Amino acid sequence: AAAAGALLMEAAIDPLTELLDDDEEDVQIAAVDALGEIAGDDAERVLTAILGRPELHLVEAAQRALAGVRMLSIEFDDPEDGGGDGPETNGH
Repeated sequence: AAAAGALLMEAAIDPLTELLDDDEEDVQIAAVDALGEIAGDDAERVLTAILGRPELHLVEAAQRALAGVRMLSIEFDDPEDGGGDGPETNGH
C-alpha cells in the first residue's frame, strides 16, 4: 500500500509542474508546496530548478519547500538513531 501511495505521489509531479505556469500566484505557490510534500528525488529536482526562475514568489516558495525536504531527509538519515530506518523514536 505504501508503494502505491508513493507511485501516486510521483505521478502528481508532472501536473504540479504544469501548475507552476498558472495565471494565479496562489496556485503556483500551492503547487510548489505540494512538490515539497512529495519530497522525492524527482520533486526535489523540480524544486531545485525553480530556484533559477525569475519569479521571486516561486523562488522563495521553492527555498522553503527544499528546506523542509532537507529537514525530513535529516530526520530519516540521522546516524545517531541507527541510521536510515525512519524518524528517531527515542525508544517508543
